Amino acid sequence: MAIKAPQSNDTELNELMNDVKDGKIQLPEFQRSWTWDDNRLRGILASISQGYPMGVIMRLQYGNEDIKFKYRPIEGVKLIDVVPEFLILDGQQRLTGGNLRTGRSMPPISLRHVLHRFKQEIVQLIKELWHWFIESNVVTL
Repeated sequence: MAIKAPQSNDTELNELMNDVKDGKIQLPEFQRSWTWDDNRLRGILASISQGYPMGVIMRLQYGNEDIKFKYRPIEGVKLIDVVPEFLILDGQQRLTGGNLRTGRSMPPISLRHVLHRFKQEIVQLIKELWHWFIESNVVTL
C-alpha cells in the first residue's frame, strides 16, 4: 500500500459547516467532548468576523476497510446512521464554535461546565470582597 503525502486544502467555512451538519465530517469516538468556554468562543468568532483565518483543521479520510474507527457527530448535531467521509483529528473546538456561529446547533451544556463557571465566579467574588475589606480597613493583616 502506497502512503500518500499530506494535502493542504483551503476550504470555505460555509462548506465545512455544511459538511458537519450533513455528517460528512464527524469525530472519532476517542476525541474529547466540547470544552471551550464563552471567552474562547467569543475569541474565535471575533477573529473570523475580522477576516482572520480560522486555523488548521486536520481530517482523516474515513473508509479504510482494514481500520474502522468508531465515530460520532459533533456535539449538538443530530444524525441518524450517516457514515462520515472524514474524521476530525484537530480542530473540533473551532468547528463546533463555527457550528454555533452559523446557528445550526447548540452543544449540550454539561453540569460540570455550569459548576466550573459558578466556581470561577464565586472565587472572583471572594477575591473582590477580600480586597474591599483590606482597602476599607475592615480587616488588617
